[in-house]
Amino acid sequence: MRDTSELMVVMLSDKAWERLDLVAIAEPVSLEQWLGWVRDEGIRITAEPHSGIEGGPYDGGHVLTLDNEQGRSRFAVPAAAIPMLAAYMDAQTHEDLLGRTPQLRGNR
Repeated sequence: MRDTSELMVVMLSDKAWERLDLVAIAEPVSLEQWLGWVRDEGIRITAEPHSGIEGGPYDGGHVLTLDNEQGRSRFAVPAAAIPMLAAYMDAQTHEDLLGRTPQLRGNR
């Protein structure tokens, strides 16, 4: 399993994602930094049924959603990060994501 400081997460444009386009609106941050923010803010990570990413640098990963007082934010998360997210989402969502991540199917 890779270190959380090696994996990168990027915030996406909500408007572009409505068209299922991945358009970054910020510089990528490490998964470690992102999860620290999620933990500090007490935010739960969710995923939509069509969250899978095909092509590009996040190929095989997912677009995950964070909701807080400021609204909803979406992030592209690499496939290798999905197993590390169990503590930040409900068990059913995590299990579903693992099942929808082809790169991880043999590692369960």
